[in-house]
Amino acid sequence: TVQYSVCGNSETHSVTMQNSNCWELNGNAQWITVGGQNCIQLTAEVNNQTGCSWDENVINFNNDFTLSLDYYFGNNFNGADGTTFTFQPNPGACGIAGGQLGAGGITNSLVVEFDTYDNDFPTHVVDISPDHIAVEVDGDLLNSTHLCGPIAALPSSASIDDGLIHSVNIDWNATTQVLSIFFDGNLRLSCNYDFITNVFGGDNTVYWGATAATGGLNNQQYFCPQTVTFLPAELISFTNECEEDVSYLKWTTASEDRVDYFELESTTNGFVFQTIGKVKAAGTSTELQNYSLPIEESNFKRYFRIKTVDIDGQEEISDLIAEQSCHSTKFIETYRFENNTLEFSNTNEFWHFELQTTAGQKVNFTEHFDGSMTELQTNQLAGGIYFLTIFNAQTNEKQMVRVYHSIR
Repeated sequence: TVQYSVCGNSETHSVTMQNSNCWELNGNAQWITVGGQNCIQLTAEVNNQTGCSWDENVINFNNDFTLSLDYYFGNNFNGADGTTFTFQPNPGACGIAGGQLGAGGITNSLVVEFDTYDNDFPTHVVDISPDHIAVEVDGDLLNSTHLCGPIAALPSSASIDDGLIHSVNIDWNATTQVLSIFFDGNLRLSCNYDFITNVFGGDNTVYWGATAATGGLNNQQYFCPQTVTFLPAELISFTNECEEDVSYLKWTTASEDRVDYFELESTTNGFVFQTIGKVKAAGTSTELQNYSLPIEESNFKRYFRIKTVDIDGQEEISDLIAEQSCHSTKFIETYRFENNTLEFSNTNEFWHFELQTTAGQKVNFTEHFDGSMTELQTNQLAGGIYFLTIFNAQTNEKQMVRVYHSIR
């Protein structure tokens, strides 16, 4: 058994990695170059080989993620045996050859198999005739009870050891606990299961990678590392709250995976966003983390979002929340805005006003003040929402009020 690490060091290993990941290679696995791209050959066209390769960065099943690999299953329709996409706790692991696809015997494992050989024709207790996908657990790939599947890898049931490169995407939704397997862009299998509790022994972080094997028949089988997309933080709340007339943005994460910082952004129209603050993250955590940022209120109605950025620059953007007014006393409590006339109670001669559309366009008006009431007479306006900003020249306070114009 040959075991070594490759971390993109071209001088030591004559390999230049195309991404920042390091891979642990076990068994017969080795680096090869295919069309100028660095790929990992799991088995050659040789009988009774087993190859395994693990990304040295663990993956967190408490977070959503997407993994993408390009697989080559060989060019011999009568070859064997197939490959897997496996999650397990031991970076030095490599399993059994033949129909166990190099993943058999690896305990506490979640295995997505891509089987290119029908091992039990014609009974089909274990396999089905077409090259197929199934989800297995705990290192037993020759059992009669699959966790999910099997199903033909291609909708046409054609062979996948056809000399072509096939794309595989694995999507994990941590909230719904659904693992989705896409083959050549088609969703072929979904599997709903609590893998953390029932497979990984309560450990939410495991290694991931690929295995393959040959037996009495063979195929060259390799994969090319592509992309890993992590959602770096599990955001469970995001609010705008008031504390003694001070406005705060507050948020809580249930877990974080190598998060660098949070960037808070505001918008008035949902299209143009402005950064209003950055907060350093805890980094990596499986405990609740609470954050807050004091903000100044604006003259315009705003909406906020959080951009979560991890140490690799990967970003995740939250949904929008609306701004809350934190003024304890409203300048005006009631108003009437009908047919281009806005009226409200007012006994303060030092108040000045500005009326704007939701897009920030200024609305012209004439003002009438009789000591107890203010009337703003506008030109012809469409019905809908407008923003009235009130300035108090004595106290330098200002407040924006959302008003609705009705046409009767």
